[in-house]
Amino acid sequence: MTVRRRVLCLALLAVLVAAGVLVYLYLPRSPKLADGKMRFAICQYDSRPGFIQWSIRHALSYAQEAADHGAGFIVLPEYSFCTADDTLNGNAFFYFRKKAAKIQRRLSAFSRRNRCYLLVNIPYEESGKIKEGELLPPRKNRSLLFDPSGRIVAKYEKRNIAFLDSFGGVRRGDSEALVELPFGKVGLMICRDASYGRKYPSYREADIVIVQFAHITDWTSDKERDPAWLTNDMGSSLADFPKVGKRLALSFQRPTALFANKTGFEPDGGFTGGSCAIGADGTILARAGTYADILYMDYALDENGRIRIDEPPVQALKKAVQEPRKE
Repeated sequence: MTVRRRVLCLALLAVLVAAGVLVYLYLPRSPKLADGKMRFAICQYDSRPGFIQWSIRHALSYAQEAADHGAGFIVLPEYSFCTADDTLNGNAFFYFRKKAAKIQRRLSAFSRRNRCYLLVNIPYEESGKIKEGELLPPRKNRSLLFDPSGRIVAKYEKRNIAFLDSFGGVRRGDSEALVELPFGKVGLMICRDASYGRKYPSYREADIVIVQFAHITDWTSDKERDPAWLTNDMGSSLADFPKVGKRLALSFQRPTALFANKTGFEPDGGFTGGSCAIGADGTILARAGTYADILYMDYALDENGRIRIDEPPVQALKKAVQEPRKE
Protein backbone atom coordinates (compact mmCIF):
# COMPACT_ATOMS: atom_id res chain seq x y z
CA MET A 1 0.00 0.00 0.00
CA THR A 2 1.32 3.38 -1.01
CA VAL A 3 1.80 6.24 1.42
CA ARG A 4 -1.04 8.11 -0.26
CA ARG A 5 -3.46 5.24 0.25
CA ARG A 6 -2.44 4.87 3.87
CA VAL A 7 -3.12 8.55 4.45
CA LEU A 8 -6.52 8.25 2.76
CA CYS A 9 -7.42 5.18 4.85
CA LEU A 10 -6.42 6.93 8.06
CA ALA A 11 -8.40 10.01 7.04
CA LEU A 12 -11.46 7.86 6.25
CA LEU A 13 -11.10 6.07 9.59
CA ALA A 14 -10.90 9.41 11.41
CA VAL A 15 -14.06 10.60 9.66
CA LEU A 16 -15.93 7.42 10.59
CA VAL A 17 -14.84 7.71 14.23
CA ALA A 18 -15.84 11.37 14.34
CA ALA A 19 -19.22 10.53 12.79
CA GLY A 20 -19.76 7.79 15.36
CA VAL A 21 -18.96 10.16 18.20
CA LEU A 22 -21.36 12.78 16.82
CA VAL A 23 -24.12 10.21 16.45
CA TYR A 24 -23.55 9.02 20.02
CA LEU A 25 -23.55 12.56 21.40
CA TYR A 26 -26.38 14.13 19.44
CA LEU A 27 -28.69 11.42 18.08
CA PRO A 28 -31.92 11.41 20.14
CA ARG A 29 -32.20 8.42 22.43
CA SER A 30 -35.32 6.81 23.86
CA PRO A 31 -35.48 5.81 27.54
CA LYS A 32 -35.14 2.14 28.32
CA LEU A 33 -38.25 0.31 29.43
CA ALA A 34 -38.69 -2.40 32.04
CA ASP A 35 -40.90 -5.18 30.62
CA GLY A 36 -42.61 -2.64 28.38
CA LYS A 37 -43.31 -0.25 31.28
CA MET A 38 -41.80 3.09 32.25
CA ARG A 39 -39.96 2.51 35.52
CA PHE A 40 -39.53 5.48 37.84
CA ALA A 41 -36.94 5.28 40.63
CA ILE A 42 -37.13 7.59 43.65
CA CYS A 43 -33.79 7.70 45.45
CA GLN A 44 -33.46 8.74 49.09
CA TYR A 45 -30.12 8.94 50.88
CA ASP A 46 -27.98 11.17 53.11
CA SER A 47 -25.27 13.74 52.38
CA ARG A 48 -22.18 14.78 54.37
CA PRO A 49 -21.77 18.41 55.48
CA GLY A 50 -18.72 20.01 53.88
CA PHE A 51 -17.99 17.00 51.65
CA ILE A 52 -19.76 17.93 48.43
CA GLN A 53 -17.58 15.79 46.17
CA TRP A 54 -18.33 12.74 48.32
CA SER A 55 -22.03 13.64 48.38
CA ILE A 56 -22.10 13.81 44.56
CA ARG A 57 -20.50 10.36 44.25
CA HIS A 58 -22.82 8.99 46.92
CA ALA A 59 -25.94 10.34 45.19
CA LEU A 60 -24.89 9.06 41.78
CA SER A 61 -24.19 5.61 43.23
CA TYR A 62 -27.91 5.41 44.06
CA ALA A 63 -28.80 6.74 40.63
CA GLN A 64 -26.58 4.09 39.04
CA GLU A 65 -28.22 1.40 41.19
CA ALA A 66 -31.59 2.57 39.88
CA ALA A 67 -30.39 2.59 36.27
CA ASP A 68 -28.96 -0.91 36.65
CA HIS A 69 -32.42 -2.04 37.79
CA GLY A 70 -34.10 -0.78 34.65
CA ALA A 71 -35.21 2.71 35.67
CA GLY A 72 -35.98 5.00 32.73
CA PHE A 73 -36.69 8.00 34.95
CA ILE A 74 -34.57 8.61 38.08
CA VAL A 75 -35.54 11.20 40.69
CA LEU A 76 -33.07 12.57 43.24
CA PRO A 77 -34.37 14.62 46.19
CA GLU A 78 -33.95 18.31 47.02
CA TYR A 79 -30.31 19.14 47.87
CA SER A 80 -29.37 16.20 45.67
CA PHE A 81 -25.62 16.68 46.06
CA CYS A 82 -25.15 18.62 49.30
CA THR A 83 -26.58 19.20 52.76
CA ALA A 84 -28.93 21.93 53.92
CA ASP A 85 -26.04 23.26 56.00
CA ASP A 86 -23.92 23.63 52.84
CA THR A 87 -26.57 25.93 51.39
CA LEU A 88 -27.07 27.94 54.59
CA ASN A 89 -23.38 28.79 54.87
CA GLY A 90 -23.09 29.48 51.13
CA ASN A 91 -20.51 26.79 50.37
CA ALA A 92 -22.85 24.88 48.04
CA PHE A 93 -23.68 27.97 45.97
CA PHE A 94 -20.01 28.80 45.55
CA TYR A 95 -19.06 25.20 44.72
CA PHE A 96 -21.77 24.60 42.13
CA ARG A 97 -21.21 27.98 40.48
CA LYS A 98 -17.52 27.21 40.12
CA LYS A 99 -18.06 23.62 38.95
CA ALA A 100 -21.37 24.08 37.08
CA ALA A 101 -20.14 23.18 33.59
CA LYS A 102 -18.19 20.13 34.78
CA ILE A 103 -21.07 18.79 36.87
CA GLN A 104 -23.60 19.28 34.09
CA ARG A 105 -21.36 17.38 31.67
CA ARG A 106 -21.11 14.56 34.20
CA LEU A 107 -24.89 14.40 34.67
CA SER A 108 -25.43 14.62 30.92
CA ALA A 109 -23.05 11.72 30.33
CA PHE A 110 -24.81 9.70 33.06
CA SER A 111 -28.28 10.09 31.56
CA ARG A 112 -27.00 9.40 28.04
CA ARG A 113 -24.98 6.36 29.08
CA ASN A 114 -27.89 4.86 31.02
CA ARG A 115 -30.63 5.97 28.58
CA CYS A 116 -32.66 7.56 31.33
CA TYR A 117 -34.24 10.80 32.45
CA LEU A 118 -32.44 12.23 35.47
CA LEU A 119 -34.03 14.86 37.72
CA VAL A 120 -31.64 16.61 40.11
CA ASN A 121 -31.75 19.63 42.41
CA ILE A 122 -28.73 21.96 42.54
CA PRO A 123 -28.24 25.28 44.39
CA TYR A 124 -27.81 28.01 41.79
CA GLU A 125 -26.02 31.33 42.15
CA GLU A 126 -25.64 33.81 39.31
CA SER A 127 -22.09 34.81 38.52
CA GLY A 128 -20.98 38.40 38.31
CA LYS A 129 -20.89 41.30 40.70
CA ILE A 130 -23.36 41.79 43.53
CA LYS A 131 -25.89 44.47 42.69
CA GLU A 132 -25.89 47.71 44.61
CA GLY A 133 -27.87 47.49 47.85
CA GLU A 134 -27.73 43.67 47.95
CA LEU A 135 -25.60 41.48 50.19
CA LEU A 136 -25.60 38.36 48.01
CA PRO A 137 -25.76 37.56 44.30
CA PRO A 138 -29.11 36.17 43.05
CA ARG A 139 -29.64 32.63 44.37
CA LYS A 140 -32.23 30.05 43.37
CA ASN A 141 -33.26 26.57 44.47
CA ARG A 142 -33.12 24.99 41.00
CA SER A 143 -33.93 21.59 39.52
CA LEU A 144 -32.72 20.30 36.16
CA LEU A 145 -34.16 17.46 34.08
CA PHE A 146 -31.78 15.63 31.72
CA ASP A 147 -33.22 13.43 28.96
CA PRO A 148 -31.78 10.10 27.68
CA SER A 149 -29.79 12.04 25.09
CA GLY A 150 -28.07 14.02 27.83
CA ARG A 151 -29.81 17.31 27.10
CA ILE A 152 -31.42 19.56 29.70
CA VAL A 153 -35.10 19.53 28.75
CA ALA A 154 -36.55 21.32 31.79
CA LYS A 155 -35.46 23.81 34.41
CA TYR A 156 -37.55 24.67 37.44
CA GLU A 157 -36.89 27.10 40.32
CA LYS A 158 -38.69 26.74 43.64
CA ARG A 159 -41.55 29.25 43.91
CA ASN A 160 -42.60 28.92 47.56
CA ILE A 161 -39.58 29.68 49.69
CA ALA A 162 -39.14 27.77 52.94
CA PHE A 163 -37.31 28.56 56.18
CA LEU A 164 -33.97 27.09 55.10
CA ASP A 165 -34.15 28.77 51.69
CA SER A 166 -34.67 32.24 53.13
CA PHE A 167 -31.73 31.90 55.50
CA GLY A 168 -29.54 30.88 52.55
CA GLY A 169 -30.56 33.96 50.55
CA VAL A 170 -32.68 32.04 48.01
CA ARG A 171 -35.18 33.99 45.92
CA ARG A 172 -38.43 32.57 44.64
CA GLY A 173 -38.89 31.35 41.07
CA ASP A 174 -41.65 32.78 38.93
CA SER A 175 -42.89 30.05 36.59
CA GLU A 176 -44.43 26.61 36.46
CA ALA A 177 -42.70 23.65 34.82
CA LEU A 178 -45.13 21.38 32.98
CA VAL A 179 -42.85 19.35 30.72
CA GLU A 180 -44.14 17.56 27.62
CA LEU A 181 -42.20 14.30 27.29
CA PRO A 182 -42.76 11.42 24.82
CA PHE A 183 -44.53 9.31 27.46
CA GLY A 184 -46.64 12.08 29.02
CA LYS A 185 -46.74 15.44 30.76
CA VAL A 186 -44.71 15.87 33.96
CA GLY A 187 -45.13 18.71 36.46
CA LEU A 188 -42.16 19.65 38.66
CA MET A 189 -42.27 20.97 42.23
CA ILE A 190 -39.79 21.40 45.07
CA CYS A 191 -40.69 20.73 48.70
CA ARG A 192 -42.93 23.53 50.05
CA ASP A 193 -44.45 24.03 46.58
CA ALA A 194 -46.49 20.88 47.20
CA SER A 195 -48.60 22.72 49.77
CA TYR A 196 -49.77 25.21 47.15
CA GLY A 197 -51.21 23.12 44.34
CA ARG A 198 -53.80 25.79 43.61
CA LYS A 199 -50.97 28.03 42.37
CA TYR A 200 -50.17 25.54 39.58
CA PRO A 201 -53.33 25.42 37.43
CA SER A 202 -51.53 24.01 34.39
CA TYR A 203 -50.62 20.88 36.36
CA ARG A 204 -54.20 19.69 36.09
CA GLU A 205 -53.13 18.51 32.62
CA ALA A 206 -50.15 16.57 34.01
CA ASP A 207 -49.90 12.80 33.98
CA ILE A 208 -47.38 12.80 36.85
CA VAL A 209 -46.34 15.47 39.36
CA ILE A 210 -42.88 14.99 40.89
CA VAL A 211 -41.95 16.75 44.13
CA GLN A 212 -38.36 16.81 45.40
CA PHE A 213 -38.18 17.17 49.20
CA ALA A 214 -35.67 17.85 51.93
CA HIS A 215 -38.36 17.67 54.58
CA ILE A 216 -37.43 18.21 58.22
CA THR A 217 -40.51 19.60 59.90
CA ASP A 218 -44.21 20.33 59.58
CA TRP A 219 -44.69 23.04 56.95
CA THR A 220 -48.20 22.01 55.85
CA SER A 221 -49.84 24.71 57.98
CA ASP A 222 -50.04 28.30 56.76
CA LYS A 223 -49.60 29.55 60.32
CA GLU A 224 -46.29 30.89 61.62
CA ARG A 225 -44.19 28.18 63.23
CA ASP A 226 -42.18 28.40 66.43
CA PRO A 227 -38.44 28.89 65.65
CA ALA A 228 -37.77 25.76 67.72
CA TRP A 229 -38.99 23.69 64.78
CA LEU A 230 -36.23 21.10 65.15
CA THR A 231 -38.09 19.64 68.13
CA ASN A 232 -40.75 18.27 65.74
CA ASP A 233 -40.74 14.48 66.12
CA MET A 234 -40.25 12.11 63.18
CA GLY A 235 -43.70 10.60 63.49
CA SER A 236 -45.30 14.00 62.97
CA SER A 237 -43.01 14.74 60.02
CA LEU A 238 -43.79 11.42 58.32
CA ALA A 239 -47.50 12.11 58.72
CA ASP A 240 -47.13 15.21 56.54
CA PHE A 241 -46.88 13.32 53.26
CA PRO A 242 -50.39 11.82 53.34
CA LYS A 243 -51.82 15.26 54.13
CA VAL A 244 -49.88 16.98 51.36
CA GLY A 245 -50.67 14.17 48.93
CA LYS A 246 -54.37 14.51 49.65
CA ARG A 247 -54.22 18.24 48.96
CA LEU A 248 -52.41 17.68 45.67
CA ALA A 249 -54.97 15.09 44.64
CA LEU A 250 -57.77 17.57 45.29
CA SER A 251 -55.91 20.29 43.40
CA PHE A 252 -55.01 18.28 40.29
CA GLN A 253 -57.54 15.41 40.41
CA ARG A 254 -55.99 13.24 37.72
CA PRO A 255 -52.21 12.83 38.07
CA THR A 256 -50.12 10.55 40.25
CA ALA A 257 -47.64 12.31 42.52
CA LEU A 258 -44.13 11.03 43.31
CA PHE A 259 -42.47 12.40 46.46
CA ALA A 260 -38.67 12.07 46.75
CA ASN A 261 -37.30 12.93 50.20
CA LYS A 262 -33.84 12.95 51.78
CA THR A 263 -32.91 10.88 54.80
CA GLY A 264 -30.17 11.02 57.42
CA PHE A 265 -29.10 13.50 60.08
CA GLU A 266 -27.36 16.82 59.46
CA PRO A 267 -26.39 19.79 61.64
CA ASP A 268 -29.76 21.38 60.86
CA GLY A 269 -31.85 18.36 61.79
CA GLY A 270 -32.94 14.95 60.59
CA PHE A 271 -34.56 14.24 57.25
CA THR A 272 -37.37 11.74 57.50
CA GLY A 273 -37.23 9.73 54.27
CA GLY A 274 -40.58 8.13 53.56
CA SER A 275 -40.49 8.82 49.80
CA CYS A 276 -43.76 7.69 48.26
CA ALA A 277 -46.10 7.39 45.28
CA ILE A 278 -49.55 8.91 45.76
CA GLY A 279 -52.59 8.06 43.68
CA ALA A 280 -55.07 10.46 42.10
CA ASP A 281 -57.44 9.98 45.04
CA GLY A 282 -54.77 10.90 47.60
CA THR A 283 -53.97 7.38 48.82
CA ILE A 284 -50.35 6.27 49.24
CA LEU A 285 -49.68 3.52 46.71
CA ALA A 286 -46.17 2.67 47.96
CA ARG A 287 -43.71 4.10 50.41
CA ALA A 288 -40.03 3.82 51.31
CA GLY A 289 -38.79 3.57 54.89
CA THR A 290 -36.87 6.13 56.92
CA TYR A 291 -33.51 4.65 55.90
CA ALA A 292 -31.58 5.02 52.64
CA ASP A 293 -33.67 3.35 49.97
CA ILE A 294 -34.86 3.37 46.36
CA LEU A 295 -38.56 3.17 45.58
CA TYR A 296 -39.39 1.76 42.13
CA MET A 297 -42.74 2.37 40.44
CA ASP A 298 -43.75 0.85 37.09
CA TYR A 299 -46.21 2.73 34.87
CA ALA A 300 -48.10 0.91 32.12
CA LEU A 301 -47.96 2.43 28.63
CA ASP A 302 -50.63 2.47 25.95
CA GLU A 303 -50.12 1.61 22.26
CA ASN A 304 -48.72 5.11 21.65
CA GLY A 305 -46.14 4.82 24.40
CA ARG A 306 -48.03 7.20 26.70
CA ILE A 307 -48.62 6.55 30.39
CA ARG A 308 -52.04 5.09 31.13
CA ILE A 309 -53.50 7.50 33.67
CA ASP A 310 -56.43 5.12 34.26
CA GLU A 311 -54.07 2.39 35.54
CA PRO A 312 -52.22 3.08 38.84
CA PRO A 313 -48.48 2.40 38.91
CA VAL A 314 -47.22 -0.75 40.61
CA GLN A 315 -44.29 -0.98 43.00
CA ALA A 316 -41.40 -3.13 41.77
CA LEU A 317 -38.12 -4.46 43.21
CA LYS A 318 -39.15 -3.84 46.79
CA LYS A 319 -35.83 -4.91 48.29
CA ALA A 320 -33.34 -3.65 45.73
CA VAL A 321 -31.73 -1.32 48.28
CA GLN A 322 -32.18 -1.59 52.04
CA GLU A 323 -29.19 0.01 53.76
CA PRO A 324 -26.85 2.99 53.19
CA ARG A 325 -23.74 2.16 51.23
CA LYS A 326 -20.21 2.36 52.52
CA GLU A 327 -18.17 4.66 50.33
